[in-house]
Amino acid sequence: VLGDQPGLSLLEQVLSIAGDRPVALAGGIATPEDVATALRHGAAAVMVGTRFVLTHEAHAHPAYKQRVLGAERTVLTTLFGVGWSLKHRVVPNAATARFCDERGGVVRWVGWVQRATEALIRPFAMMHDGSGAAARNFNLVPLFTPESPRPEQPEHAIDYAALYAGESAARIHSIESAAEVTRTLAEGAR
Repeated sequence: VLGDQPGLSLLEQVLSIAGDRPVALAGGIATPEDVATALRHGAAAVMVGTRFVLTHEAHAHPAYKQRVLGAERTVLTTLFGVGWSLKHRVVPNAATARFCDERGGVVRWVGWVQRATEALIRPFAMMHDGSGAAARNFNLVPLFTPESPRPEQPEHAIDYAALYAGESAARIHSIESAAEVTRTLAEGAR
């Protein structure tokens, strides 16, 4: 998460700077109405994230999808930032309950460890060994890496891994095929 204001409120400013160049709005797109609103406000296109996590084709752990589907809120935090210190928006889980305050701020020692190890860990934070062994075991302990849980990991992985989701998660009520989601969202462009 690089921005600190909702996309629609920033869109007008970006359009004035962009001139004739097309601008895509990212963030908050979950329904055909969201697409229509973005286009009506001058966006040339939209970029969709959370809505596609909740598709049958998404390579995400089924329990992760269920947590996002039932999310009433999200948290903006740096908790899952070992090797990646930028803010990210996640669905709360056991790790955020234990190591974050209500606003997503991390406990002091976690922040210190992240800052102290960032230069060393950053080059390896998102690497895989190809065998899947590291991927299956990375979050058996709360290492707070930026990787989200995958289907082959144990279900308890969702309690200590980043469950990425935008604020639009609260407005998504089903897991569908990517084709159906695309068709439905495209209705907003008509």
